[in-house]
Amino acid sequence: MVSKLVSLRISEELLTRLEADMIDGESVGTTIQRILNHHYGVVLDSSQREPLQELIANEVEKRLANLTAGYYELTGKCEDLQAQITKLQTVKTTRKKSV
Repeated sequence: MVSKLVSLRISEELLTRLEADMIDGESVGTTIQRILNHHYGVVLDSSQREPLQELIANEVEKRLANLTAGYYELTGKCEDLQAQITKLQTVKTTRKKSV
């Protein structure tokens, strides 16, 4: 079963379902089991849960790292734009004073 799940490569659909189907107070593992059973007809035994949870945790860590990097990149671009706006406002003010 785990090899079947690995072949899915923790698909976008599975992670999207995980986020959408999470029930308050339910563990991630239980949510994963419910999703896999309901949507894919896969039932995991206890020996298969840990490797799957590790794969998902690794994928989530990668996505979080990408989101964090993207956030800092956007923040830097926003700061650059703000500096350009300030510079343009200064030029505009200087031109008004000289006219």
